[in-house]
Amino acid sequence: MNLAKILKAAHREMVEDDESRDVHALKRARERYGLFLNTQDLKQIAEKISRGDAVRLKTLSGSAASYLVKIGDQVCHVVYDPDRKRVATFLNLNQRGKRDNPRSAR
Repeated sequence: MNLAKILKAAHREMVEDDESRDVHALKRARERYGLFLNTQDLKQIAEKISRGDAVRLKTLSGSAASYLVKIGDQVCHVVYDPDRKRVATFLNLNQRGKRDNPRSAR
């Protein structure tokens, strides 16, 4: 396989991975907050976090961190991945994330 085909395949995998991550985040926003968001909304939330318009709670695994973000009239617990510049998921307000969850260590 030539280099162009390899790069195209790698790019396609990255795009598909990002799309599946967006679908996950959108499902969690709907499930946990009743928010019906779209991918453009996720980008706006990521921009809000990156410019400091959110309260950082803590670092999770790798460089991901959890934030409190105001979305409409709700405050949401959001996990943001700065390496990908994307919202990874929405947690319940009382969820702490993997690092602080003693059950995840089992």
